[in-house]
Amino acid sequence: MAFVFHAAAEVLGVPHDEALQKAIDAAEESGAGGRQAPFAAAQVFGLARRALTQSAGRPSLGGRGGEGEVLAAGLADCVLARRLKWPFALPLLAAALFSGPARHAGGDVADGAEGAIMFAYAKGAAQACDLSAELGRRAQKLQDAVPKLRAKGAGAALQALLDDDSLSASSIIGGPISERGARRLFERLVALGAIRELTGRATFRLYGL
Repeated sequence: MAFVFHAAAEVLGVPHDEALQKAIDAAEESGAGGRQAPFAAAQVFGLARRALTQSAGRPSLGGRGGEGEVLAAGLADCVLARRLKWPFALPLLAAALFSGPARHAGGDVADGAEGAIMFAYAKGAAQACDLSAELGRRAQKLQDAVPKLRAKGAGAALQALLDDDSLSASSIIGGPISERGARRLFERLVALGAIRELTGRATFRLYGL
């Protein structure tokens, strides 16, 4: 966990100092404690947020959605995943920091109020389930389009669309398909309603479920 969050801190511009180590140590301790998973995660967020946003000389890291809060939420999400034995963490709390409606009578997520954090996790889990169901429907629609395709390498391209969030026609897909062929295939799939063009641009377009 420490290595991952030192790398994340570097990307976010959070100094590698005592405050960051204190936040990581809080995550390690709470992750191994006896509290139930959501409460352990909420505790980590509160401890890590205080360490990362209230340190001297860090005025830029405070405020809703600041770098320190994003990193604290990421730590909390990792603790939740570890305690629930998930293969990887989902940004349930981290996403809530940037959600306008992420407020609750119990307080604001960014304030570290435990009730608000529980609400954010419940809402994030519900949204993740909805998104999973929607992606399942879109994936099935893509599979249903297979009999209508004749392009060589279509199978590899379809698998790549299922494996990645987005692809361009120049992406290395594999199989006997050129960039031009991939572009025509993607446009055909868009016409069939099996995938979407994600950018709205005329060039350098991206496609995905």
